[in-house]
Amino acid sequence: FLSVVNNPSERLAIGLQPEHSEKFHITREVFPVSYETVSKRLEVLLRNEFDIVIMLGVAQKADKLRIETTGSPINSGEVQDIDGNVGPNCTAVRAPVPSSMNLQLLTNELTDAGVDFQLSDSAGSYLCNFSYYTALSIITSGSLATRCCFLHLPADEHTFKDRPGTTSYEILFGQVRTVFHSICRLEAQVKPAS
Repeated sequence: FLSVVNNPSERLAIGLQPEHSEKFHITREVFPVSYETVSKRLEVLLRNEFDIVIMLGVAQKADKLRIETTGSPINSGEVQDIDGNVGPNCTAVRAPVPSSMNLQLLTNELTDAGVDFQLSDSAGSYLCNFSYYTALSIITSGSLATRCCFLHLPADEHTFKDRPGTTSYEILFGQVRTVFHSICRLEAQVKPAS
């Protein structure tokens, strides 16, 4: 999509295996850049009432890992997806939805682990934000116990065809692995043994 030729979020979603994963069933899904497909797939996937949903996307201009605190009903309405559609802009009727994960505990863990990240209250105005807002809205409206967060990744050396990214894939992989391990460790502390 846009100038991204090799999305690091897809490579990381496929390549990571979190610690403590024996306590969890791991489901991975890579969405196409399509508002309609994302909306339909999230409706189906979230019926599974996952304990944790960790969403990944690339933020082309980011210089470090971002943890998004909210999903917003704001979409640009200008940039088309692969189907030629633009995202809905629902600001007249809907408010932003906060992450359903305890981000304070997570940020404490990541700070202690030395991960270079920042909290962000803007997941953008394209498909990443739409996906996050849609997932959080489904979780909230369905009163689901699912904890959900969105990690926005900076571009790595393989992201663009015509320019370098801001972070190496090796560093990005390590950071995201630490985030996944921290989330799983925190969840394992509260999840009863089966």
